[in-house]
Amino acid sequence: MDVFGRPDFVFTKDRLAVFVDGCFWHGCPRCFQMPRQNRHFWRTKIKRNRIRDRLVTRTLKERGWKVLRTWECVLQRRPASAVGRIRKVLDEAV
Repeated sequence: MDVFGRPDFVFTKDRLAVFVDGCFWHGCPRCFQMPRQNRHFWRTKIKRNRIRDRLVTRTLKERGWKVLRTWECVLQRRPASAVGRIRKVLDEAV
C-alpha cells in the first residue's frame, strides 16, 4: 500500500503511519548542529522539511490515519520508548 508521505513503518490494518525523523534532516532540537558552511541553505532546507512534515501529518490525519513521529536519536538511545509508543497506539485501536 502506497501511503502519502512515505512513512518509515505502516500498520495498514490499524491505519498507523510511523515516521523516524532524522536528527540532521529535520532539525532535532537536541542533536542538530547547523553546518558552518552554507548556513542559509541549510536553514532553508530544514525549515522546508519541517513544513513538509506538518503537511504530511495533517493530510494523513484528515484521511483517517494515526501518525507517530519519533526522532532518530530516540530510536537509537531508547528504542523501548519508541516501540512502547507504537504499542500503545496499536493497543488503543483494538
